[in-house]
Amino acid sequence: MDTKIFLDTNVVFDFLSKRSPFYDAALKIMELAHKNKINVCCFSITYVTLSYLLHRDKMAKNEIDYKLKVLNVICPATLVNDSIVKKALLSDFVDFEDALQYYSAIESEVDLIITRNNKDFPLSDIAVMTPDEFLN
Repeated sequence: MDTKIFLDTNVVFDFLSKRSPFYDAALKIMELAHKNKINVCCFSITYVTLSYLLHRDKMAKNEIDYKLKVLNVICPATLVNDSIVKKALLSDFVDFEDALQYYSAIESEVDLIITRNNKDFPLSDIAVMTPDEFLN
């Protein structure tokens, strides 16, 4: 379990919202993490985004809180700080959130980013895979 994997917000959202057709792959990844077969983390701001998206999708606050607490046990949050923000602002990433996630992943010394949108990390020095690619 030496490989450290960064989960993009979309993968974690797929898992928590049971979004079809992406849920099955996200679930398998989370099961591997829960069984300590892989080491996963996600961006701290992912928790904010998830709270907003799940609330928008009419999930009850107590259910959101519970899901985020359980998530945090198997998927700790990576940090954002001034250095990461500066790197993201100076980067060639099209999407600022993707840049923040990427530099937070770099700072956390991850080995792999799992995302449904490989194109969001075109300049990555870290391996990038979709959930299905990772599972295969």
